[in-house]
This record gives sequence, structure tokens and C-alpha cells, in this order.
Amino acid sequence: MNKAVVLPIGSEVVSGSVVDTNSKFIAWELSRLSFEVLSHHAVRDRAPVIREVLEQSLAVADLVIVTGGLGPTFDDITKRVLADFFGRPLKFNARQYARIRRYFHLRQAKPRAFSREQATFPSGGRIFDNNFGVAPGIGLERDGKWVIALPGVPREMEGMFREEVLPFLKERFKMRACRLGLEAKVVGIHEVDVLRRLGKKFPPRDPNVECGIYPSTGEVTLRMTFCGGAQKELAGRRREWMRTLETRLGKHLVGFSDEPLEKTLGLLLARKRQSASVAESVTGGLIAKRMTDIEGSSRYVKGGVVVYSDEAKERVLGVPAPMLKKFGAVSSEVAKDMARRVREKFGCHWGVSTTGWAGAARPQKKEPIGTVFVGLSSKRGSLSRRFRFFGGREKVRWLASQAALAWLREKLLYG
Repeated sequence: MNKAVVLPIGSEVVSGSVVDTNSKFIAWELSRLSFEVLSHHAVRDRAPVIREVLEQSLAVADLVIVTGGLGPTFDDITKRVLADFFGRPLKFNARQYARIRRYFHLRQAKPRAFSREQATFPSGGRIFDNNFGVAPGIGLERDGKWVIALPGVPREMEGMFREEVLPFLKERFKMRACRLGLEAKVVGIHEVDVLRRLGKKFPPRDPNVECGIYPSTGEVTLRMTFCGGAQKELAGRRREWMRTLETRLGKHLVGFSDEPLEKTLGLLLARKRQSASVAESVTGGLIAKRMTDIEGSSRYVKGGVVVYSDEAKERVLGVPAPMLKKFGAVSSEVAKDMARRVREKFGCHWGVSTTGWAGAARPQKKEPIGTVFVGLSSKRGSLSRRFRFFGGREKVRWLASQAALAWLREKLLYG
């Protein structure tokens, strides 16, 4: 089996000021290609350290994927280090310079002073076009082993990997063992509940199946990798497990991908030709942000309001003052009324609302900190659910948004 090492470069990654999502993406994609990913090494922008780790990585791996350090600033040294490490001088590439100039021209901007420098590459290397930004990728080979350097910007890196690197790897590396992955996203239950529902069947006692369960805030991800057989056989085993997960996890299974819940919900709304609007108190616009972060969300998101105070609930939505006084803002009655009124205000199929206590200030004594009511309204009526979340302010707000999105998805699928 071909072996690989992932090498993110950047002092900001090592210090923790930037979350390294690139390594997760690359490792998963390489695993799907039948590479055994040996390790991730985050390295500061220091030439001696980068050279040392490159040497160590190539001693054990057939492929090293580097991310970061291809930009124009003083600390972007990856290209120069690679040229020195492989003993290949930097050489100007007219084709890439034309691509960079076209990138700025399409944005009605002049090429910057560093543009020509960004069109220089170690001689004899493989250049990977960047259709998502300025800095191209670089591939260099030594003794049959490859180092591929990509930009550190996740959007650019992911796009380039799919369009440029993936076909290259399939062509250059012979996959000596078939591997097939399965990823399942679960919401609404904790990892212990997931395992309880799956029972003794998971993980399977099979050395040719690698399993993992990964909890995060508001969701759980299951990963399985099948190996040791023909592609057709592995595909059959994968389908069998997909049916098992669907049966055992039911409505809590969002899907078999790493897509965020809001994207899965958006695709569902679009497919059903339905729309939604949101009225948010405790979540402060987080639900609207998550939904509208998805490209094409204007097809199904009609609008939203943040009504944080009682006064805003009255003046913007028309929630009656007597209702607020009698039940309190954090209540089932107010949540349902908010959802109904925002649905009617924007003339859509669904209204979603949140109201609750996320922080220390709690003038109302009826409900403890962490209590959230989610309202959901359609022409068939209005409902609410009470949740109790634990953790800091931001965690409560995130969990509340997750609960609202998950409930709307559940209603769309199961009524």
C-alpha cells in the first residue's frame, strides 16, 4: 500500500491561531485513494525545520502533501525551500504569469508587484493550475517519491485537489489494495446512544474494516473503511452497512457525507420546493447565517429577524405584550407565536424560532440557564420543543441552532 504524510506549513497553524482543516480533508481523500496516511506534521515557517521534516517524511512515505507558504508575503517560503531541497533553481513560467494576470483582469484590478515572482517555480517540476486563486501548486519527484505543495487557503486547496491533484495521483500511483470509505453523520443523539443503537454489530470484528466514531458539538460522525477485496465486493459490503445504519439510526442519520447539516437541509428544502424564515432570540442570527452560508440558499431562505429583547419581539414580530408578561419570553407559547408570525411575515412554508437563556443574565426565574425553546410553524399548525443544553454561551447557542435545523429536517422528511 502506498504511504503518505501530510505536512501543513505555517507558524499560525503550529501556534493554534488557525485551525488546520486542510489536513483532515487531505487525509480523508488520500485514504479513499488507498493511501495509508502515516502522520501529519505541522511545521513553522522555518527553512531548516521544513527541510528536516521533508527528509524524514520521504524516508518513510511515497507521497508528501504540503499545504501553505505559497503566497507573496515574507513568511511564504515553501517554494524557495522546495527549490533548495530538490536542487532545482526557480524558473519563470510565462503561462502561469498569463493566468495570474488574467485572474486580476477579470476582477478589474492591476497585477500586484509580486505577481511575476509568483509565476516562478522549481525547474522541472509539475505545476498544478489554481482555478480558485493566484498561487499554483507544485509537484516534485525524487526516486519515485513525490512532494506536492498546495496553497493553504482551504477553498483553493480543496478545489485544486479535486480538479488537479486527484487525477494526477490516480495516474501516477498504482493502488495495490482496494479501499472504500463510508462516512455517516448523526444528529440529535450522543455517541454513547449511537453505539447503543448499533449494538454488538458495531464495530464489526473484521480486520479488513477500520472503524471510528467522532463526536463534535451537536453531532456525531461515523467512519468505516473497507479493504482487502475487489472493488465490487467492497461496494456490496458498503451498501449493506448503509442499510444497517439507516435501520438502526433512523431519523437521526442525516446522510452519508461530510456535508454540514445546513447544506443537507437546504438541499431538502430546494428539492421539495419549500421555503423557510427564522425569528431568533437566543441564537442571535446564527441559524440564518448557517443557512445563508450555503450557495444558492436564496431559493429557500426568505428572510429572518433577530428579536433579542421583549420590545423587539413586540414591535418587529407583533408578539402580544400580555403573552410575554404571562408566560415570559423563554416559553413554549412565545416560541410558537414567534415561529408563526415570522412565517406569515415572509409568506413562506416554514417558520423557525429560538428563545432561551444562554448566559448568566436571567431576570426570569422560571427556566434554568441553558434552557432553549425552538418553535416550528407551518400552515398545519405551530409546535415547540424544550431543550436543556450545558456549556458556555457559544456552545448553547450552537446547540440551539443545531436543534432547530435538525427538527426542521425531521419534519420535512417524516412529517
